[in-house]
Amino acid sequence: MDESAEWGLERTVVHVIDREADSLGRLRSWDAKGHLFLVRCDDRRLRCSGQSVLLSEINEHFHQIGEFQDVGKARFHGKSVRREVCEANVVLYRQHKETQHGKQVRVSGKAIARRLLIAAMACIVVNRLQASTSAAAEKFRKYLIQLSGRQIKYGQESTSPALLASYFVLLSMSQFIEHNDVSLEELKQLADQSLSSTLV
Repeated sequence: MDESAEWGLERTVVHVIDREADSLGRLRSWDAKGHLFLVRCDDRRLRCSGQSVLLSEINEHFHQIGEFQDVGKARFHGKSVRREVCEANVVLYRQHKETQHGKQVRVSGKAIARRLLIAAMACIVVNRLQASTSAAAEKFRKYLIQLSGRQIKYGQESTSPALLASYFVLLSMSQFIEHNDVSLEELKQLADQSLSSTLV
């Protein structure tokens, strides 16, 4: 994999491994080096949509709801078969084993502490915002609900999920504006120019 970067290929390399070389240590090592790969895996436990499940359970769920898409014919042991595929975002969250200084130790994958900390702080901010009775808080809640794009029941000013979702949008917008030398007016002009050239 490392040597492929020196081959001078014009297209992006995707390594296809059909031998269940799916140990967490290998997968994390390849990912850390920026390699793209497709690996045939055994039935392992991972996290999907926030739940800990087996790969076989995801497969069965997608089969039951008809999520698989027909992508054409293929040959399998000399016979013509139909290929069906689907995809899902999953997280390999468990520790893997590796040898360090002659001893086998357990190692975690990429740290998500910062992301969890940001989420926790956002929950605290939203909780305090909902509890505040100040005019500024009321106005801020109104803007956040508009930013969320969610429908609120009649007579209800806001909900925690809507405020939390829009607060994350606000954080992303603030980070974008902070790290990019662009004004709102310039963004509008770029959008108008792009759309006009697309529609012509």
